[in-house]
Amino acid sequence: MTAPFFLCNNCPIQMKMKPYDNFRLLNPQDKSDYAQLLSIVCSNEKERGKNLAWENIASALFPSRFTNGNGDSDLCKLVIVEDGYVDQDFLDSYSRFYYLSHTPVSKYTQRLHFFSCVIDEANILKFSGIDDKLINSYIGFMVCRPTYINRIGRTVLCLPEKNKEEYVICASSYDVHLFGFTLNAKGPIFMQQDAQVSSCASASVYMATRYMAERFGTNYRTTREISDLASRLDPFQGRGIPSKGLSTRQMAEVLTTIGYDPVVYGPKVNSKDLRGTIYKIVESEIPVILTFEYAQSRKAHAIVVIGHSFNRNGDIKSEYDKTDSRECYFSTADLVDYFIISDDRRGPCQKLEIQESQDGSNANLNFPDDADYDVGSLQSVIVPFPRGIWLDAEKAEKKAHTVLREILPKLSIEISDKIVLRTYLRPSNEFKRDAVETEPGKARFKYELGKLLRGIQSPKYLW
Repeated sequence: MTAPFFLCNNCPIQMKMKPYDNFRLLNPQDKSDYAQLLSIVCSNEKERGKNLAWENIASALFPSRFTNGNGDSDLCKLVIVEDGYVDQDFLDSYSRFYYLSHTPVSKYTQRLHFFSCVIDEANILKFSGIDDKLINSYIGFMVCRPTYINRIGRTVLCLPEKNKEEYVICASSYDVHLFGFTLNAKGPIFMQQDAQVSSCASASVYMATRYMAERFGTNYRTTREISDLASRLDPFQGRGIPSKGLSTRQMAEVLTTIGYDPVVYGPKVNSKDLRGTIYKIVESEIPVILTFEYAQSRKAHAIVVIGHSFNRNGDIKSEYDKTDSRECYFSTADLVDYFIISDDRRGPCQKLEIQESQDGSNANLNFPDDADYDVGSLQSVIVPFPRGIWLDAEKAEKKAHTVLREILPKLSIEISDKIVLRTYLRPSNEFKRDAVETEPGKARFKYELGKLLRGIQSPKYLW
């Protein structure tokens, strides 16, 4: 929300600003306007060269800035700056930390709104035929905190996929109110750590749970609450604020405390099994938090997996339980070449490759679009399952294969040598809703079977 002002007859309180004084229109193709935009996102020249998250976001929104183009092909043609915006997450951080700091910091943020079309300022002030333009051309928003570094706060942007084989699964829709209009931003939620109240771990927990709250109706906490909660659950790791980061145990305990049933996998897992596990969970629209350590700097970091690639022409080679040929089956996980991540350092929708370590004892994480960072050694995999999921993906997949082997011959259906399974989780009410045809060709099952499935008593979630 925007900072309030008062409007009433004979009111003794004078308005601090005129209507629309807290809004500015910027043309990102204009050099002067783009400089203003940079000054909002980055506090100084030094940070502008190091803020990789902003560079990756800007290269998607304004590619002409990086290719010396004319701007005609840029995704974003207009930026509306909303000054004096009150952001829930930063206000919580301000009341806990920043208002006590020696350096003055405002409690107000700036919210940037990105549009794919040009709207004249005079038309906006007159509300002349802009409603459809505002609604249909809205790309998303970015909250910029008044901190010295890492200003990018809560952000939702509908960025273009780099190729047709990329799928951002963990994305949701968020209503945004501007000039009395309700706009809709759809995309993965992103945030940088501020290096004081939040770390990469607390930012990752926030990104994962904020999306889960929108998708499954579960709980989430602000980054300040996450940091404080982690220190109370495990005080021997140090005080929560200023934050020095969270351990895997703290992250898992925070998730449990706010209403999740997290599953934690250790580092001793081969890359093939890890890719399969992450694929099945992300395909279920549940994000996965990865913690790792850089090979050279030995610094720990946390990221969130939100999607994957899908190579339809790839070769499916995986086999499970080779001891019995009747128990062989294949998984669509083999068609995933890389994953899509949100990384508070690199930005949203970045690539991640999972490879085998040289000694084969662990999995390495590689970032193909970022040559400046070295390979990461996996430390843990944290899955924020909502409560009520008691069967893991691997057991569900093997059970499904066994059932298929037993049932299909009885139905006089020929079994292929290669049974390929795509395993994912769905809320049972959504599964039943889609079981019966509501539109021609939209049903997953024939009418009689769909009608039967709708009447079966089932748990809250189904594999």
